[in-house]
Amino acid sequence: MPLVTVARDLSASALILCASANISQAEETFRSLSVGATPESAAFGFDGKLFVTLMGPKQEKGDGDGRVVMVDGDKVSVFTEGLSDPKGLVFFGGKLITADLILDEKTNSSSSRIPRPGCWFSSR
Repeated sequence: MPLVTVARDLSASALILCASANISQAEETFRSLSVGATPESAAFGFDGKLFVTLMGPKQEKGDGDGRVVMVDGDKVSVFTEGLSDPKGLVFFGGKLITADLILDEKTNSSSSRIPRPGCWFSSR
């Protein structure tokens, strides 16, 4: 099984990907790819594509500047946007699941706006 390492660079705007057949080669084979500001989590999902959560510059509840991007080769595309600060992601049952800050504790209101078709809001 190839070793894959994903790390954030010091500017917090790129992922450094390493893939190799063995550990001794991992340090020699790498590439950097800009995915957007403030990447938080990364996981391989549908069809082996890399998905990355981006928190957005404000990092406030309900700000809507967070997103999930999909990396396919050298192409980065928006998978979904309008989130607050998505953190972590996992693939289960053919679905991408991420946690997000959507509850305004001062007004006790929540947003159920998920702009991607096929996505839904769940408080459980």
